[in-house]
Amino acid sequence: EHLRVWAIQLLLDEGRPRSAAVLPALVALAGREESGLVLTYLASALQKVPTEERWALAGKLCEKESLAADAVYPLMVWYGVEPAVIAQPERAVGLVQTSKLPLIRNFVARRLAAEVDQQGPAVAALGATALKSPANSVDILDGVIAGLKGRRKAPAPPGWTQLSQQASRAVSADTQAKFREISIVFGDGRAVDELRALAVDPKADLDARRRAIAALSEARAEN
Repeated sequence: EHLRVWAIQLLLDEGRPRSAAVLPALVALAGREESGLVLTYLASALQKVPTEERWALAGKLCEKESLAADAVYPLMVWYGVEPAVIAQPERAVGLVQTSKLPLIRNFVARRLAAEVDQQGPAVAALGATALKSPANSVDILDGVIAGLKGRRKAPAPPGWTQLSQQASRAVSADTQAKFREISIVFGDGRAVDELRALAVDPKADLDARRRAIAALSEARAEN
């Protein structure tokens, strides 16, 4: 284990891999490695790889579901990925779709949503991914909500209206609620009406009503 850590450090020189063969070797090691210590060093090494070349290694590191709850590992992966998210949003969405680390799904979604004015297509792709992957939808949609926090209005991503309509037929009430919270920022009148109806419904879940009121208040909806 410690020899593999030493080898990783040796293969990196002044913040960059020593040769073109180093990165494939690190990717291969990440794919077969089980040691949390070695994988954490690999995640740290990710920051020393040229930004546009980080995705293959990041993808392997994000497959390590056994380390999803680790206090350090997911953050180290994120620190390596973050600079590349806005530069290559399509690759970032692809990582969300395959990652087994909830923090990565959440943080990538948050980062893209914070730049929704320029990253509308990527945010729409995140919405579509959330609908196709119910088990991961909470991480993704909570990330989008966090990225939009403080925004009264934002331009709707292309195709968002259709996604919102699909979400209204989602099995999970929580997924429907999160899509409504997002859609109100994008100026979706139907979402506003649904949130208003929910807020005044005495038979609705109390927490859902509170979230509806909070969403309406933050967006400063009329009335």
